[in-house]
Amino acid sequence: MIRKYSIVLGLLLLITSSVSLAQQRAVRPLETTVRQALVIGNSNYIHAGILRNPANDARAIGKTLSQLGFKVTTLIDASERQMDQAIRKFGMQLRGNNGVGLFYYAGHGMQIDGENYLLPTDINPSNETDISYDAMPVGKLLGQMKDAGNGMNIVILDACRNNPFTRSFRSSSRGLAQVIAPTGSFISYATAPGDVAADGEGNNGLFTEKLLLHMITPGLRLEEVFKRVRADVQLDSNNKQVPWDSSSVTGEFFFLEQKNKEEEILRKREEEIRRKEEEILRKREEEIRRKEEEILRKREENTQKDTPSEDSLLIIPEETNEKNNSPQYQNLEPRNALKSDSSKLKILGGYASGSLSLEKDSSEYEEVLDVTSLVLSGRYFINENIGLEFATAGGSVRGLKISDGSEDYKEKADGTHNTTLLGVSYNWGGDENSIFGNWWTVFAGLGAGSSTAKYTIENSEEEMTVAFQGFALILGFDYRTENNWLFGLSFYQVSGGPTGSRVQQLDSNADEMTARTFLGVGMVGYQFN
Repeated sequence: MIRKYSIVLGLLLLITSSVSLAQQRAVRPLETTVRQALVIGNSNYIHAGILRNPANDARAIGKTLSQLGFKVTTLIDASERQMDQAIRKFGMQLRGNNGVGLFYYAGHGMQIDGENYLLPTDINPSNETDISYDAMPVGKLLGQMKDAGNGMNIVILDACRNNPFTRSFRSSSRGLAQVIAPTGSFISYATAPGDVAADGEGNNGLFTEKLLLHMITPGLRLEEVFKRVRADVQLDSNNKQVPWDSSSVTGEFFFLEQKNKEEEILRKREEEIRRKEEEILRKREEEIRRKEEEILRKREENTQKDTPSEDSLLIIPEETNEKNNSPQYQNLEPRNALKSDSSKLKILGGYASGSLSLEKDSSEYEEVLDVTSLVLSGRYFINENIGLEFATAGGSVRGLKISDGSEDYKEKADGTHNTTLLGVSYNWGGDENSIFGNWWTVFAGLGAGSSTAKYTIENSEEEMTVAFQGFALILGFDYRTENNWLFGLSFYQVSGGPTGSRVQQLDSNADEMTARTFLGVGMVGYQFN
């Protein structure tokens, strides 16, 4: 009897140990565990505008996962067919590996009746029903990963942006719906269910930026990585964005295993030695630069001492003998240390404020974009008065004013603006004998130029464009100091017939419209003689 119970107890212990070992292997990947990842980033939507960061986010995540031992497949700006084929293939790759599968998506996503959908770049739904046929259900992805019998599945969705098709739907829910993670799965959202996340101002979205930072930290468990991401995102967004996750994972997973203590100590010693070497080199470079500056300063002081003053350059004959009456003395005049405006190049830069306007020739309708720009200009003189003028300006669109003859109203707008022109100018001044003297120059000129603007209006993601080429007018003045520094004001205007998506919206016949860009620029520069 005792022997029989011993056999039964031994079998139970063996089964329990086997199950425990299998679960531990399933949730704690070793160095030899197969790691598969599918990464998708959709930015250039054909019918929903352009998102700034998803493509950049996907490339950065794919590169980092590769460095962490994942076999990565990356899709950028994928259509519905490409997304479907990639997810099916991903599910097949996971089968039989008992490893780790990771899916990352950045782009537009939405929820309808509690179901989450990832939007391909070619989607163009006319109603909510089209979404279920033309978009990629998150449930389909989770089903593929679950059916593969994988050891662990990780799903990261940076898709909680505004619904771009809100106007086409009867109802609209913000963000994504919460999904309960299937067994052995971890699902992370860029923000809380029902909320939306901003696309970001830098190269990466805020959520992905923090994820890239903490994924490569050695020794952090999966949950710790996303806790740190959540804390950083909340801090940087002033609690406007709170990442969320749902997990049924019972074991441990590390993106990057902690190195052993000996390697860590050796690494820290090497970093300390390298830091000290860099500090020594930096101090040596600063000392060398300081000595060079001191030598140059002393040379300049000696040069100024040896250089005669302007008064001493006046050659005044003191004797009135025959030698002084000779032609070689009669033609001597006081010499000016500053050159005139001939044979010189002026380079100036400054800040411009102005407008880009669209006018219908057959009505009183007018649209005026408020623009600001940084300007770089150059003027090369081919003789004393004639100069070749070049200017280029690039900046942002700040607002939109619309007038139809009866009333005016304003809209918020955001975008970019560029203007370039080339012309010939006539210059008065810059010489002792001129009407404006040796220090002031007034100029006016004509030329050709081009101007473009890309912008969106508040509450609309549709990008509008305006472009035109035409006649350019140049006016301005500048003042030159004794050291050849320049300060002045310049005014540029470019007029022509416009093209672009905004022109087509206003009037299909672009010949009946006129576009005009005007910039007033405060300039600072230098004259090279």
